[in-house]
Amino acid sequence: MFDGTVRFGLVEDEAFLPLDRHVFGEEPGRTGQAVPLSDVRLLSPTEPRNILVMWRAFYKEGDRRTVDHSPYLAVKAAGDPPGGDGSQILIPELVGGPLAAEAELAVVIGRRAKNLTPEQAWGTIAGFTVMNDVTAPSLLHPTGQWPEELPRLVSGAVVAKCFDTFSPFGPWIETSLTDDEIKAGVTIRTLVNGEEKMRGTTADFKFTVGEVVSHASRILTLTPGDVITLGTPGVVLVDDGDVVECEVEGIGSLRNTIVAQP
Repeated sequence: MFDGTVRFGLVEDEAFLPLDRHVFGEEPGRTGQAVPLSDVRLLSPTEPRNILVMWRAFYKEGDRRTVDHSPYLAVKAAGDPPGGDGSQILIPELVGGPLAAEAELAVVIGRRAKNLTPEQAWGTIAGFTVMNDVTAPSLLHPTGQWPEELPRLVSGAVVAKCFDTFSPFGPWIETSLTDDEIKAGVTIRTLVNGEEKMRGTTADFKFTVGEVVSHASRILTLTPGDVITLGTPGVVLVDDGDVVECEVEGIGSLRNTIVAQP
């Protein structure tokens, strides 16, 4: 956003180049002159119809490196608005703090797709971004017996991730990240008030990017701007007043402030 107008654009050499339409589909055209990036407020790079998040996506130390199940995917509400770099994450009065910050590499879908093979999946990817998959952990630890508690388990798991402001992502869509780089290991970090609290690497992914996108496309039709997160290597608790930075090597840093909802 600049001059009070919301525009898609390209970020090059610390400058913002406005576009006359969204970045998906046909080649967008440039409009006007480039402006300094410091004069632009970055919103979420897309307004996704769907956000899917991965659960238990990383091997942990000592794990056997074999997988006997499909990727665990859940639907996450985008929120209104989703939030971007510099936006606030509100602690809901309904549940209170602390919140769980989950730094994640996320795929941005570039074209409509359904029933893809892993090999076809890369042809649908517009690029990658950073997401903080915020969660209210108090809703994920119910007591009781299975299956009597199934409704509360499912409701808690869904609601915990779907409050407004719980889906910030950005600061932009990086188009140059490759499959080989991700497999070799891209560093993911979470910093709270400038101090590193979590570090992981995509070399520990249980599934390839192609496998995750393929599986998602077999569940629902993917549309341009949709976001699929690839899981977090670690959860960090944050509370009112904290500044959390989710950083992915090769993309950048997503910085948000935690604020108790009035």
